[in-house]
Amino acid sequence: MERFWIQKRNLVSFLLVLFLFISNGFVFSQNDVVNEDSVSEQERVRVRVGLVLDLGSVEGKIVRSSVSMALSDFYAVNSDYKTRVSLSVRNSQGKPLLALASAVDLLQTVGVEAVISGDSLQETKLLAEIGEQARVPVISLNSPTSLSLRKYSHLIQATHDSFSEAKGITAFIHGFDWKSVVLVYEDEDDWRESMQLLVDHFHENGVHIQSKVAVSPNDDCMMDRLRKLKDLGASIFVVHLSELVATYLFPCAGKLGMMGEGNAWILTVKSMNSFHERSGDGFSKEAMEGVVGFRSYIPMSKELQNFTSRWRKSLPVEEEAVGSEILGLSISGIWAHDVAWALARASEVARIPNVSSTLLEAITQCRV
Repeated sequence: MERFWIQKRNLVSFLLVLFLFISNGFVFSQNDVVNEDSVSEQERVRVRVGLVLDLGSVEGKIVRSSVSMALSDFYAVNSDYKTRVSLSVRNSQGKPLLALASAVDLLQTVGVEAVISGDSLQETKLLAEIGEQARVPVISLNSPTSLSLRKYSHLIQATHDSFSEAKGITAFIHGFDWKSVVLVYEDEDDWRESMQLLVDHFHENGVHIQSKVAVSPNDDCMMDRLRKLKDLGASIFVVHLSELVATYLFPCAGKLGMMGEGNAWILTVKSMNSFHERSGDGFSKEAMEGVVGFRSYIPMSKELQNFTSRWRKSLPVEEEAVGSEILGLSISGIWAHDVAWALARASEVARIPNVSSTLLEAITQCRV
């Protein structure tokens, strides 16, 4: 089983996608997941790793199953390895403080040597602080790039390159000779902070931001905000919000006649990556026709197709509804696979005699 995609710190490149529409996981107990192989129990060295996710979310389930399957695949190929990554899973329930408490518990009672966490910026900051104090690597999946995170030397972000994204969107806007845009973003801390680099790049490269509009998932509020924008004569929109809020935004814009000729809607990478490819999703195909989006690009391969197929077939009964609704792995699910491979290989390298690399150094230097 080969890896799909990995770099040293950022696990992505960009491809501009003209977007019509981007037409979970294993649920084990909270106990450690141990992968069996040919190495005897006496020889095996367990490397305990914490996995802190919102297990009630589709994304959390996808990531959990992807990590577990990736480790099984890795040790099936590398059965001679003496190290074995052992997962201890905790449910953050989407609450940053609970994620923090879970990480502290994993460090103190389990003795984990690394922590993999979800994509909330607030959660990433809290866990990065703990990782810094404990000198333990914290790997954050798809958390937004932020200047506030640069001070954490033990934080590894598996996310897109926000600077490349900003350059791409700016070039696209210049290509059509548009002079000003409206920035529509989700009224939530993660989304506000993660758009700052894009805002700065617009200012530095002659793209005037006509207005910044914060929106939430409410039809009445959404219609009111959009009417005001229409009255201002706004026609070029850069959209930075989640799939949930998009299900309100675009139908409302359509009702107001703002989706037709003379209008342009551009989705950011964080927005596009939040979308799941679903079966029978009429909303997306109709309401988002003509929308342009930037998305993390991972080329399809036989290995990825095989992994996705096995992932869907291995879902337990209680998760079958999720598997039937979601047609493919999310970007985070694919990154999680490669993070697991990198972590498994780094765990072995860090314990090779006469090799002085720490686990953090081995992870960042890993080529899987």
